[in-house]
Amino acid sequence: MDEINAITIGNNITYMLNASGKMQRDLADACGVSVSTVSSWSLGKRAPRPDKWAAICEFFGCTLSELMQERKNHYLRQDAEELAQFLYDNPDYHTVFDAVRGVKKEDLEFVKDFIDRLKR
Repeated sequence: MDEINAITIGNNITYMLNASGKMQRDLADACGVSVSTVSSWSLGKRAPRPDKWAAICEFFGCTLSELMQERKNHYLRQDAEELAQFLYDNPDYHTVFDAVRGVKKEDLEFVKDFIDRLKR
């Protein structure tokens, strides 16, 4: 690894916790650290020490590369990820995308359909 990016790792930890439905306490227990340490990782304030990488990867069932790589995903709700990515990738929808990061998939579909109708 050339450089450890605490923010990227933190974003990945947060994403994987949300996607798996697991809690920071679960990861803390698996790694033998405090919940406040996991919180610091999740917020990108500190990167996990190299001796914790294997435990984190085992906990999430991911590779070290997956833990370290920058994600293109900008949305935390896994059920709406594909539609949110569409909104992000298409500039006509950016204003809406910025406003709906925590909205359910059904609501995103409604907004997308509404914009599509306005464009006709």
